[in-house]
Amino acid sequence: MLIFAGLGVLTTLVRTLVIPLDAQEDLPVMHAGQVAGRVAGAAAFLAIIGWAMRPGRRRAGEFVVLGVAGVAYAAWALWFDRPAAVLMVVPMVLRYWWPLRRTLWVSAGLLVLSLVAYALIPPVASFHTAEDWQGLVQLVVLTLIQGGFAYAAFELTLRRNEERQLLNAALLKLEVSQAQQLERMALEERAHLSRELHDTIGHHMTALHLHAQRAALLAVQADAPAPLQEALGQVQRRGQEVVTGLQEVVRTLRVPQGFSLFAALDALVDQWPGVVRVHLPDAEPAMQPEKRLAVYRCVQEALTNIQKHAPGQTARLHLDVQSGALTLTVRNALGVDGRSGVGGQGLTGLRARVAGLGGQLSAARAEEEFEVCLTLPLP
Repeated sequence: MLIFAGLGVLTTLVRTLVIPLDAQEDLPVMHAGQVAGRVAGAAAFLAIIGWAMRPGRRRAGEFVVLGVAGVAYAAWALWFDRPAAVLMVVPMVLRYWWPLRRTLWVSAGLLVLSLVAYALIPPVASFHTAEDWQGLVQLVVLTLIQGGFAYAAFELTLRRNEERQLLNAALLKLEVSQAQQLERMALEERAHLSRELHDTIGHHMTALHLHAQRAALLAVQADAPAPLQEALGQVQRRGQEVVTGLQEVVRTLRVPQGFSLFAALDALVDQWPGVVRVHLPDAEPAMQPEKRLAVYRCVQEALTNIQKHAPGQTARLHLDVQSGALTLTVRNALGVDGRSGVGGQGLTGLRARVAGLGGQLSAARAEEEFEVCLTLPLP
């Protein structure tokens, strides 16, 4: 809109510089004072048009200023140019605020007023001769053609822009819908896999571990050879490790119920075997489901990393929202052996997921602590 209105002002400016008011006068462009004055006037009108088309609501006083500026521009254009110059600018500005029908009605009235005002500029035609009427008809036709063509091109461009915006909005909505559908499918598959591991392999491994534990106990009671007791003890310990690892996998795959991130984090912390100190903001920020799940998985992976590499150490979870971004940090003291697990596959996979959401994930050792930091744009 601003481009079309600006082109109208520039067209009028150029015409006022190269077409004198009187055929006997020199070209205005030959006089520096006239050029400076008309360029300054055009620049002022362009600034007012840009101010009028800025986003946001307007107060009553601002509309009064715009009305006065519109009358001033119409007078300037009619005195130095022609009625078409008014129709090449004012309707574009009105269309920014009004619907098409109201803009057309006001433009029609503006056309009549512009023609009447232009006819009253000296020398005033008497309309007693055929030439005067022929000149009036030519003026009306020329004004309709120039002003109508300019506004038709403007309205066509406006419609194309609106259609493009609607199309982009529809595509964005479709992409969001597809992403949500894929996310739901992934969550359903995770839930299904978690149930299958828990209900089948989990039960079998638990039973196998109990049998190994009973066999080791019977071997001790029967005073079996030491190598056999040692072998059965190793089977029992390995079975316990497998059961514990399987439970951890099931817990990782389990999808948090509901859509509340804070509730899911509270449930995760309550079920976690270690100590976790949590700091959350008062209100849960609004975010997309895939980002909410990424935050949850990041906390889950960080706690798993602590349990694996620094068991017994306290985890400190801090979540903050500022300047349209969510920042999550999980810190813990290093384990006894100083391991941190920076290059784990879980964190590597999370980095790819977070990068796909426009965020960043870092995991690094700082002095005697290990820190996982996640940043995601909101919403």
